[in-house]
Amino acid sequence: MAYRKTKDKKNYEGMSELDDDSTDIWKENWFDKYEKSSEDLEDISLGQFVSKYYKNNKGEYVKRNKLRVICYRNYDMATDFNEYKREMVTLPIPFRHEEADILESIKFIRLHDENVDPTLQKRKKFESNIDIERTLQICRELYI
Repeated sequence: MAYRKTKDKKNYEGMSELDDDSTDIWKENWFDKYEKSSEDLEDISLGQFVSKYYKNNKGEYVKRNKLRVICYRNYDMATDFNEYKREMVTLPIPFRHEEADILESIKFIRLHDENVDPTLQKRKKFESNIDIERTLQICRELYI
């Protein structure tokens, strides 16, 4: 479900011709990096991973000295309710495999509904001006 970009031409330099059925055209995104991270980061959420970690010269993810600002789609709850819920689950709740842990059988809806308050509190760490009370009010209205 994560947004993906195709590789630039420079990513193909030095590679032999790709087969017609090759799927090796995508750049590694933060979801890919997060899912491949070591087990010692298992309790770290995607939002924490993107903002707090980087890959060093040894290929290990280590903590940054300064937090990184993260950008995300920030779906509108009123028009893209399911995408909003999926995003609000993937950023603050740790997972290992998006497909199995979040998307399969649309688990993100249950995960979101079971974790509304903790998710909104964690979201405060990534946003400076969120109106939690207004967001909860919208959720309640949509639920009714």
